[in-house]
Amino acid sequence: MFDIFLLIFYTLFFIYSFQYILRKNILFGSIYFFLFIYNIFAQIGYCFVPELSEIIKAYFGHNYFYQFYIFNFLSFLTFYVLFKTSFPYLERIKRYEIVRVRSSTNYMIFIIIISVMWLFLFFFSITRGNAIDYNTAYDEDYVDAQGPLYKLFRIGFKLMVPISVILYAQARFKSKFNQISYSSSSLITFIAVAFIGLFLFLANKLGSRSDIVALTLGVLILEFKLGLNLKKILTIGALGFGLVLFLLYIEQTRTESSIEDLSFAHKFLLKDYYAPAHILYAAMAYDYVKPFEVIQSNISNSLIMLNYPYLQAPVTDLFNPGVATRSAGYAFYLFTEGYIFMGNLGFLYNGFMLMVGLSVWYLIQNSSNKYYNYIIVAIMCTQLANLARNQSSYIYKDIYIFFIPILVILYFSSGLRPKFKLLK
Repeated sequence: MFDIFLLIFYTLFFIYSFQYILRKNILFGSIYFFLFIYNIFAQIGYCFVPELSEIIKAYFGHNYFYQFYIFNFLSFLTFYVLFKTSFPYLERIKRYEIVRVRSSTNYMIFIIIISVMWLFLFFFSITRGNAIDYNTAYDEDYVDAQGPLYKLFRIGFKLMVPISVILYAQARFKSKFNQISYSSSSLITFIAVAFIGLFLFLANKLGSRSDIVALTLGVLILEFKLGLNLKKILTIGALGFGLVLFLLYIEQTRTESSIEDLSFAHKFLLKDYYAPAHILYAAMAYDYVKPFEVIQSNISNSLIMLNYPYLQAPVTDLFNPGVATRSAGYAFYLFTEGYIFMGNLGFLYNGFMLMVGLSVWYLIQNSSNKYYNYIIVAIMCTQLANLARNQSSYIYKDIYIFFIPILVILYFSSGLRPKFKLLK
């Protein structure tokens, strides 16, 4: 009974703090929500259905539930307090100006980029369709054996999500803000449908539910920014139901451990969001506190091609050796980083680390053009589920390997770019 009370109290605190943060800023509110999703089910399962944690070989005794609970609750509380006290100052920072460069060359470059990308991905899926499979797509040895074209295919597929968000936004905003795209409304709509259609086809073959959820989140953020009405809510609800069915279909096509003998409720808990937080349970059980490892891993993984192990790897090796790689494993719960850095006081690190990182993202989308901001925020929100299940190096690495290239594509498609001159 006491454990139920603890989870109810935590959930009520989350609801109260979440609605406050979301009203202030959708970017901060969204990551707050995903961090909740990636720990609440792990807490429920670990506390009340420990056999689920035993299935994934990550149950360490009931006592660690309380240590996890206190540490996690204090991490959320620290972030909430920091947000409430510092965000008003962040809002006062002057916005940078957006200008539009009119150029037919830019438009042609955009058409060429989209066309070449679409054709490459389409023909690769036709000619090498056997290589596009969930069971092999995340096998590092298999990927290396396939050669550079397969790696290029994977990069192209990952870029389809933010590009699809741009195309969807341009198709939706064209009537409200004509300068959002060089293309006519009918042409940009055709391009968006063709591009998103191919993305869904490839995501189905790869069994990539997370990318579909990411695109859906980006679209929902855009629609939220445009305003909600009853018709839109009903439409979103119908599409959401269809999405759930599609994701369940994809799940059935993936080869995973058999859990057919579990109840529906247990299967609901044992989804992709269940395992990551168990890395925090493991770090606590083995008292894994390595501040220099956090620093070295984050610096190395903020860069490219160093192949330094993620923080989940050494922790996973403590209880299930040989499982974690750079592309597979339990994944990682972001707030685990604070414990590895400072032990039980790591909740202070978690709140500060997340507030600083998201403030950097906030400044990137803090321009004078609201439609430009809508697109940037939507693209950022496509990455929040990945951020919640990774370490903080992703916050900064995404800026130069993800956001900047996408902003270049947005520039070629619309001519909109930052002026980097503060408004008076």
